[in-house]
Amino acid sequence: MRYLLFPLLVSLVFVSCETKTPAPETTTPSDTTQVKTTSLPMPRVWEMKTNSGKTIIVHETHPKGASLSNVSAYFQGDSTGALTFTDIDPISTIFVGDMDKNGFDELYMISTSAGSGSYGSINGVSSNRDKSLSLIFVPEMDENDKKPGKLFDGYEGHDEYAIENGVLIRRFPIKGDKKNMKSVPYQVVMGEGGLILSPKRN
Repeated sequence: MRYLLFPLLVSLVFVSCETKTPAPETTTPSDTTQVKTTSLPMPRVWEMKTNSGKTIIVHETHPKGASLSNVSAYFQGDSTGALTFTDIDPISTIFVGDMDKNGFDELYMISTSAGSGSYGSINGVSSNRDKSLSLIFVPEMDENDKKPGKLFDGYEGHDEYAIENGVLIRRFPIKGDKKNMKSVPYQVVMGEGGLILSPKRN
């Protein structure tokens, strides 16, 4: 009888191992393609290569049950100088580009809010000659900017972003009409406390 039980036990162990549920995979996007943040696991990591040969790591965590993210950006191999962004909308796109024309790329993280509006916001990081990173100040859009005749007249979210010819362009449909898109270029200027990224006004 025991000779019959032994093969049976071995086969049960084998079947148990075969049907074990695999551990979930963690993806780490490393490109600047826009992605749906709601379908990706956390944490997420990007490795952004600059034209000067440096790699900037962007690390995003999304606390369970929260709708906002915590993000850190630092040079590869030196997380001690990380810049942190807390309670921001999830990242949808990341760009690198030398908009201030100093030979060192800045990094621009585009955050997109959840919900039907999909409102976009920009978080900028500048390179101090590849020795450290600094925050780029980006003024928030206010209600005055959306008044008739103003720069963001007709703005209702659904932003799209691109860097074209060294300029960051923000596009949005006027009053939600995707056939009627408005483009707003941004420029980088030096302020008293560092770089400022602001809409270019005529």
